[in-house]
Amino acid sequence: MPSNDTERCDHLSHCKARFDTGFQLVIKNMVDDEAIKIAPTEEELAVIRDIIRTITKTVKTFNVYPKDNPIYQKFATELIEKFNSFFETSDQLKIDIEQYSLLYKESEVYHSEEKTDNIAMLLFSDGIRQITFDAGITSAEISDFINILRFAPKSEISDDDDIVTLFWEKNIKNMGYTAVEDTVDDDLVVDEEFLRNDPDQEISEEPSADIEALLASTGNVFPSETNAERLTESELAALRKELADIDEQSLLASAVDLFFGLLADEQDTEAFPEVVLNIGKIMDIRMQGKDLKGVIEILRGLKKFLAVYNTFSQREIIENVFFRAGSSENLKVLIEGSQDTVEIRQYLFLMGPQFLAQMIQVLGELNDRKHRRLLCEILAEISKQDISALAEALDDEKWYLVRNIAMILGMIKATGSEKYLGKVLKHSDVRVRRETIRALDGISGGETKNLFLSALEDSDVTIRITALKALKRSKATGLFDVLSRNISRDELRKKSFAEKKELLETIAVLGSEEAFPLLAELFRKKGLIEKDEITEIRASAAYGLGLLKSKEAMVLLEKETNSKNSMLREACVKALGRS
Repeated sequence: MPSNDTERCDHLSHCKARFDTGFQLVIKNMVDDEAIKIAPTEEELAVIRDIIRTITKTVKTFNVYPKDNPIYQKFATELIEKFNSFFETSDQLKIDIEQYSLLYKESEVYHSEEKTDNIAMLLFSDGIRQITFDAGITSAEISDFINILRFAPKSEISDDDDIVTLFWEKNIKNMGYTAVEDTVDDDLVVDEEFLRNDPDQEISEEPSADIEALLASTGNVFPSETNAERLTESELAALRKELADIDEQSLLASAVDLFFGLLADEQDTEAFPEVVLNIGKIMDIRMQGKDLKGVIEILRGLKKFLAVYNTFSQREIIENVFFRAGSSENLKVLIEGSQDTVEIRQYLFLMGPQFLAQMIQVLGELNDRKHRRLLCEILAEISKQDISALAEALDDEKWYLVRNIAMILGMIKATGSEKYLGKVLKHSDVRVRRETIRALDGISGGETKNLFLSALEDSDVTIRITALKALKRSKATGLFDVLSRNISRDELRKKSFAEKKELLETIAVLGSEEAFPLLAELFRKKGLIEKDEITEIRASAAYGLGLLKSKEAMVLLEKETNSKNSMLREACVKALGRS
């Protein structure tokens, strides 16, 4: 206790001062605690999220464009503007860092569990637990921060180039950070014994018994160096090429993802043209490497953005990429370079009907039969709604292309295509005419009957027989009169047995009972000396009579079942068997 009044006064003053100081600290802590409890508004959180989103977007952009590029400058300016906007109401932006999240005043403003392009994990893994941005931060300082985020993932092999070190080297005036000295990933479970480090324990230079046992147990797992086969120079060269291809594909894929990410974030025309131009360049590289899958991914991605960027100028920019992809040169290279029919189909369907002319041109240049057949099938599916492009190709000077187009029209079976096929039914090449008559056979239209009748005058017997079969199936009215009017024994003699038989069977089907007198007359008339052509006419008539299935027809056929002529006898037996 103080011994006199003077000492008591000093003691009381000292106590009062300590009380005042303590009271002030209590009040300050109460105020700080109260401030902490004030939760940020949704508008405030939205601003912070926008800043974080712009930071990640800017990092990606800085990885692609040089500093003098307008897009680079645009993103840098946009980021500093957003920081300045925030600092109009606050003096400091403080962000707490967790493994997968960034927090502002304990509210999550960023979350990602991705292993790459994850700003939270990047900072957290290097020990950063908090970063602060102060009012007055400059564009140059923000660029330094962005560059730290860019270069840190590329410095994983060097402990001297982690984010903490980069922060220390940059010494950004209006930025601060809090870091821990050592970090252990909570996801990695490590035995406690492996983490012990006793400074007094001497490390033995000899292997322990446990280690010797372990080495002994694994002795037969790996072959000895003397038994290992070395790779040849050619094998090493092939391996290097394969690794180079993989690396290039990986880089291209990353670049495509980056540019599509920019398109998704930047829905304006300023950055749009250059971003799409770069996507087109990557597509060109993939085309040169015959990477059909990679080209398909790019085209699909661009098609999605046609719904977002739908002004005339924007659509034109995207469509220019498609025009390059759909050129006849690129179509041919990619079709010939791929054995995957599914990918070829996907690619051509992405091109769509507007590229039919280019596809048709490629069809006329392909040498591989399987590729031509596949392309014909795809063209048939794409052209169903509009066959005008196919119709124009029927005038091509290459006969094999015209034949393929005729086949495609037959596959489509569209009513109205007969008027186009009728033009090539008189083609100089018989192979074209044969394909045309087959195509017409599958089309039901008013014009086909007359086309089949005109084909009966063709010089090729195959075409005439095909036309007869088609007429027989059609059973159109009036055909019997037309065909029977021109039948004579002299005309029949000039025809092959197969054509005679088909013609008289067609007469029987089309005329039914009306056909009996004509067929009976041809069947009965033998001649003084029955020559082969006469026998063929009688046998052909027998097949026709068998289709009538009338009693009179059966009687005639039975009379000749014992004929000495084997051709006639066989025809009668078969005709009766049918009936």
